[in-house]
Amino acid sequence: MPIQQHSARTSLIAQLTSIFHGVRRATATDLCGPDTNLEIGGTSPEVFKAVLHYIYNDQLPDGATADEEATRQLFVAADMYLLERLKKMCASRLCRFLQDGTVESIMQLAEAHSCIELQQACKSYMAKGLPI
Repeated sequence: MPIQQHSARTSLIAQLTSIFHGVRRATATDLCGPDTNLEIGGTSPEVFKAVLHYIYNDQLPDGATADEEATRQLFVAADMYLLERLKKMCASRLCRFLQDGTVESIMQLAEAHSCIELQQACKSYMAKGLPI
């Protein structure tokens, strides 16, 4: 997979998410310079671009949560990068995808990422007595 590059100010990102705080320090002290590249793993380039959009604009990019899979990926990234507000926004959107065929997997996702609100929404859906 080819490497994608996105420009971002490490100081802004470090202020908004503690996961990047140590990265900023390392970049500033060890690597120095405006053209420092930092490799970010654990998510797709599209999802990371959505995370950057959220960090810079304090809102989700258009279409970022249009489908269940994209919303799941962004939810996982928000948890990984310790962006609690983004995680809650994604959890709220995941509730729209609750149906018989998805409730169990969304519940597993909520449990794996310690999202009580999403767990409660799944339990509420299951309590309605609908077949799963």
